[in-house]
Amino acid sequence: MSVLYRLLHVVNKIIPKKNIVLFNSFPAYSDNAAALYKYIISNRQDIVSKYKLVWGQDSEENIIRFGENNTYFVKKKSLKGFWTFLRARYVISTHGYFTGLRSGHKQTQINLWHGCGYKSTPEHIFHGDINIVTSDIFIDDAIEKFSSTIDCIKVTGYPRNDYLFHKTNHLSKLGIDRNVYKKILIWMPTYRTSKIGGIHDGSDLSFGIGSLSDADFSMLSAVLVSHGYLLLIKPHPIDSVTLQNRGPWPNIKIFTSADLLKMGLDLYELLAETDILLSDYSSVVIDYSLLDKPITMVLSDINEYRENRGFIFKNVRDWFPGPIVSDIDSFISYLNELEKINHEWELKRKDLAKKFNKYQDGNSCERVINLIFGEK
Repeated sequence: MSVLYRLLHVVNKIIPKKNIVLFNSFPAYSDNAAALYKYIISNRQDIVSKYKLVWGQDSEENIIRFGENNTYFVKKKSLKGFWTFLRARYVISTHGYFTGLRSGHKQTQINLWHGCGYKSTPEHIFHGDINIVTSDIFIDDAIEKFSSTIDCIKVTGYPRNDYLFHKTNHLSKLGIDRNVYKKILIWMPTYRTSKIGGIHDGSDLSFGIGSLSDADFSMLSAVLVSHGYLLLIKPHPIDSVTLQNRGPWPNIKIFTSADLLKMGLDLYELLAETDILLSDYSSVVIDYSLLDKPITMVLSDINEYRENRGFIFKNVRDWFPGPIVSDIDSFISYLNELEKINHEWELKRKDLAKKFNKYQDGNSCERVINLIFGEK
C-alpha cells in the first residue's frame, strides 16, 4: 500500500459515516450492482427510507431512477465523489470504488465482483469486507485474489443471475419472432485484447468472432438458415474486436451492451430466452449453467491463455460443460449435429452446474441483501 493510500486509510477511519449506500459498477449501472439496487427498490422500502442511495459513476445518463426512491448521482472522479465514499456506510461495487482503499470505522465494502469462472485474476483488484461467490469451489480462489480470509467470502450466488429465472419477452423487442426459429443460439466470447488498459489474454489469432472472414460468416449463415437456427452475437464490452459495419448476414444478429442499455433490456433476462450458449473462458458459462441448457466452448488458445492469463482449474478441459469448437469447419460440423452432440454432454453439464452454483433458485439478491442489512 502506497504512502498516499495509508494516509487516506487513516482519514477514512476518522470520518464519521452517514446512512449512505454507495453503488458502483462497470459498465455504468449494470451487472450485479444494478440487480441488487433494483431488488432494493422493489422489495426493501425499509432500506430506501433509511438510507440515501447514491450511484457513483462517470456519467448520470444511465441512472434511470435518479431523483426518485431516495437515489442520487455523484461523479466518481470528483471531490464530491471521494467525499461520498468517505461518508458512506456501505459501498457496493463490482470492480471497486477506489481500489485498494480499505474500509473506515463502521464502513463495509461489499465486493459483488463480476464473475466466477475459469480465469485467474490480476492482483490489483477490489478487496471487499464481504466478497461474493457462487459456489464453494471458488472460495480458495477468492481468498487468494482478494487477499482475504475465509470468513469474508460468502457463497450466495450472483444477484444478476436472478434474472435468468425471470419470464420476459426481450427477443420481440429486438425484432425477433421466437416462433420463426427452431433454435436460438447466443455467442458471448470474452476478450483477448482489451480496448481499456491494453490487457492481452490468450491469442489474438485464436478462433473467434474476430478471426471470421466475411466468407466464413456467409458460410455460417447458410448453415444456420438450412437448420432454422438464429445466432445472436454479443461481443464483450471491452473487446478491441468490433463487428461494426460488417454484414448483415441472414440468421445472424449482432448487438452490444450499449444497444441493450438503450432499449432498456437486461442481458441476463435475454439469455433466459435463448436455447444454447456459445462462449469460452467467460464467467457467463458458469451463470448459464443454471438454465440447464446446452453450452458450447468456442476457443483454440488454451495453451496461450494459460500462459498469458492462467486458469483457476489445473485441468481446465475437465471443467468445460460442452464440446470445443476450434475452427470454422468444426463450427459447421457442430451445427449440423447439434442435437446429438448436446445430448452427449447433458449429464456432465448437469453435474458441473451443481458444482458451479450452490444455489439454483433465483433468490441470490435476497441472500445478499439479508447478509448486508439483515432480514426485512
